[in-house]
Amino acid sequence: MDHMEQIDQQALEQLSNKINKLAREIERLTHTRRRLEKMRSLIRATNPKPFELASECFDLKRHDAELATELREIFSYAISLAVGELRKYQPKLQHELQGEGLTVEGSQGEYKVDNLIDVKIIFNEDEGRCEAEIRTCSRCAPIRLKGDISPEKVAHVISQHMKRLKKDRFKDAEFIELLEQAYDNAVSTGGPPQLPEKPVPIMDVYRHFLVLLQRERSLTDITGKSFNFVPLDEFVMAIGRLLANNVTRAHDGRMMKLHPERNPRDSIAITNLATGTRQNYGQISFIVKATEGGNA
Repeated sequence: MDHMEQIDQQALEQLSNKINKLAREIERLTHTRRRLEKMRSLIRATNPKPFELASECFDLKRHDAELATELREIFSYAISLAVGELRKYQPKLQHELQGEGLTVEGSQGEYKVDNLIDVKIIFNEDEGRCEAEIRTCSRCAPIRLKGDISPEKVAHVISQHMKRLKKDRFKDAEFIELLEQAYDNAVSTGGPPQLPEKPVPIMDVYRHFLVLLQRERSLTDITGKSFNFVPLDEFVMAIGRLLANNVTRAHDGRMMKLHPERNPRDSIAITNLATGTRQNYGQISFIVKATEGGNA
């Protein structure tokens, strides 16, 4: 390759780099324009969504320093709306869920729905952080929403999961028999010989419960499609249903007993669906005769 060809090659590379840089800049501007259009629609909306607006504004400020000054006024406006929305969050969430007969209690960003579902609103105006955590069970990972955490959006998610939780997958008589068998299996596999009525961690019983639900084919199905899974929150809900219906005696006459636990890390919150009372339990046992201080 002669000298002139080398110069031409270098010039082509420089031009190519400039084109790539321009393309990236156009892509950035296009993305920014879309974000601004979304913010404009949020501001003009009949039903404003201040949390989503604040989140969008802060995120755009963080990624586009050139717009930071121009967005400051919009961000302040969104924050002021969000603060006002947060003050009225409980009644607004209650309004969205009242048609389904659900009760919302709580304040200052922490709410309970029918004493079954916990909702935590995380709002940091300095960071523009707008998040919601919806927890269907004290030991389950929360469902996380970001940006749009309006009462309408949170209520929609709560409604979906509440309908799932309230489905009667098991008859009470069937469930307590499975529960007792899972307990017995947990006792027999707990290492050294265990006492028949020894309390066992509820999580251990849950693991054995899942095993009992599997058919032979599910153990050899490499696709996992035939695995019969019951989420932990539905398992806990079924126990709460037993308490509500006062079904605590198994077919062999043994009584289910739940053992309270103060340490949240070792417990699961279970709600009696009849009384609405929620208590933290850590262990479960089946005893021949109900003793004083039995089920709550």
